[in-house]
Amino acid sequence: MTSGVVVFSRLNSTRLPGKALIKIAGITLVDRVLDKLEAVIGISRTIVATTESYLDDPLVAHLEARGIDVFRGSIDDVALRAVRCARDYGLDHFVRVSGDSPFIDPNLINKALLEYRNGRFDLVTNVFPRSFPNGASVEVISTSSLQKLLSLTKDPYDREHVTPYFYKNADNFRIKNFFSDNKKYHGVSLAIDTPEDLRRATWMLETFGERLDLNLAAEKFLLWERNDAI
Repeated sequence: MTSGVVVFSRLNSTRLPGKALIKIAGITLVDRVLDKLEAVIGISRTIVATTESYLDDPLVAHLEARGIDVFRGSIDDVALRAVRCARDYGLDHFVRVSGDSPFIDPNLINKALLEYRNGRFDLVTNVFPRSFPNGASVEVISTSSLQKLLSLTKDPYDREHVTPYFYKNADNFRIKNFFSDNKKYHGVSLAIDTPEDLRRATWMLETFGERLDLNLAAEKFLLWERNDAI
């Protein structure tokens, strides 16, 4: 089985425009995600799947300068973009990672890949139901199953968000979810989606350094939320 990680990233974010190339404590958001993914085990490659829009040309130039594989596809039909990316790179399955996740934990990805390889699943996930923070979401998706999904739904929401159709029709798919019993994760969001998220992540990394793992990042999020950050 050929596996890879596909990072979904674009510059035309409505709430935080250009966020993929915004620097957080001196390092761009997309580079922070890619740096984390270097610790993932047993994948053939990491690809950034962005859009065909000219607005994403600077992102593509940045990634190509770093030597990262890039796929460009549909702006709104992200499920179609995902399938075409996976097919283009010969991936039997892939890890879906959001490009707004600078605290993504490679150990979670390694766990999800192991679960996938040990079973016969369409989807391995940690968000059904969610027990990890936003920004620590991991999904390992069978390319053939996602291809099938394209024929089952034309709903724009399903196609934009890729996996909701699986979860809404869970009885028709082989889905494996893994959980966390860490109650400190409740209500924690480590994704970068707004200017406030950016300020918080910058404070966390500048104050506590680059060695923040998922548990420490969750603790610092809660510290910020209690208004104890000075």
